[in-house]
Amino acid sequence: MDLVLKTSDGTDLMVLSPESADFAWGKDENDFELVFPDAPNQPRFERWGYVYAEGTEYGGMLTRVKSEDGLVRWRGPTWTGMLARKVLVPDSGQDHLTVSGEANAVLRQLVARMGLGDALAGSTEDSRIQVRGFQFELYCDGYSGIRAMLASAGAKLRVRHDGERAVLSALPVRDWSRDEEFDSDLVDVLVDDDAQFVNHLVARGQDEKQNRVSAELYLDERGNVSETQTYKGVRERSEYYDYTSADRAKLVEDGTKRLKDYYAKAQSVSVTLGASDDRFDIGDVVGGTDQRTGISATATVAKKVLKVDRYGTATVSYETE
Repeated sequence: MDLVLKTSDGTDLMVLSPESADFAWGKDENDFELVFPDAPNQPRFERWGYVYAEGTEYGGMLTRVKSEDGLVRWRGPTWTGMLARKVLVPDSGQDHLTVSGEANAVLRQLVARMGLGDALAGSTEDSRIQVRGFQFELYCDGYSGIRAMLASAGAKLRVRHDGERAVLSALPVRDWSRDEEFDSDLVDVLVDDDAQFVNHLVARGQDEKQNRVSAELYLDERGNVSETQTYKGVRERSEYYDYTSADRAKLVEDGTKRLKDYYAKAQSVSVTLGASDDRFDIGDVVGGTDQRTGISATATVAKKVLKVDRYGTATVSYETE
C-alpha cells in the first residue's frame, strides 16, 4: 500500500513511509495518525494537505502536527471524519433538510452543500438505489446523516480514492450472514438472555390522586409495546413509573422507550468480528451462532480501524452494534 502525500492544491509530493499508521472510520473517531521519527530526512508536514492510498478508503486531511519523545505525529480527519465535521443545516424557511433521488446524485449534492468538493466527490455512476423523501435529523453531522439516509434505502457508503479525490458511492448493504463464502468461525457470539424482563409499566403523570394521568403499558415477547397485556400471572414483571410533569402523550412516549430499553438489555447478544483483513464495509451485516446456547444473532459493522506497522503490514479490526 503506497500512502501518498498531496498538497492542499492537489499536487502529489511523495510516497510516505511512516513508522506506523492508524486510521479509524465509523461510529466514532473518524481520524488518523501517522508517526515519523524526529529526524532531518523525514518529510515535512503539509498543513491542509492530504494523504491517500489510491483505490482504498485510507486517507484524510492533515490538520495537526505534534512532536514528542523523539517522534512527530501527523493527525487529521479521515474522509468520513471530514463529513463528520460538517453540520447539515436546513434551507432557510424549512424545518428539516429533505432529499430525494438516485443515491449517488444525492451524495454529489451533499458534498457540494458541505463545501467539500476540493477533497471529496460523489460517484457519477448510477447506483440503482433510490432515496425517497429522506428527512435528516435536525442539525446532524454530515457522516451520520449520510449513513442514516443510505440505511433507509438498504444501502451503505463506500469511499475509494481515485488519485484526485475521495469518491463517495452508495452500494447495497451486504449481509454476510447469508453468504456461503462467509467463514462463520470469524464471528464470536455471546448471549445474555433474561426471560423475565420488566414487561408491565404502571405509569403515572401530571395532576394528583384520582386525577393523575395514567397509562398501563405492556411488552410482548417480540419487544412490541402496547396497552394490551400478554405476560400474565407468574410471567408478569411490573414496575411503577412516576413522571409527575408528563401529559398522557409524553407518558406513553417515554414509558414505551423505557420498556424497549428493558427488552434490549434482557435480550443482550454481542457479536464480535475477528477478521483481520479489509473485507467488510461500515453497514454490512455479519452473524453467527453461539454453540453453547444454540442462539443465532446478527450485527452491523459499525467501526473499522486500520493499523500499519513500520514494515508495511496492515491489519484491520472491526466493531459491531
